[in-house]
Amino acid sequence: MTARARIVPSGKQRDFSGEERRRWWDLAVAAYPPYAGYQEKTERVIPVLLLEPAPAPH
Repeated sequence: MTARARIVPSGKQRDFSGEERRRWWDLAVAAYPPYAGYQEKTERVIPVLLLEPAPAPH
């Protein structure tokens, strides 16, 4: 039997747009080139998000 833990991110999510999105998208594609192919196969703009961790509980 294999145990699996589900990690649910908590904190704030921020969507990038415009020039900021382009910079982060370029970094993502540099790290994982297949992302460029995913974007070419769709008409929608693939979102680029930043997840900021929630503060640690006291």
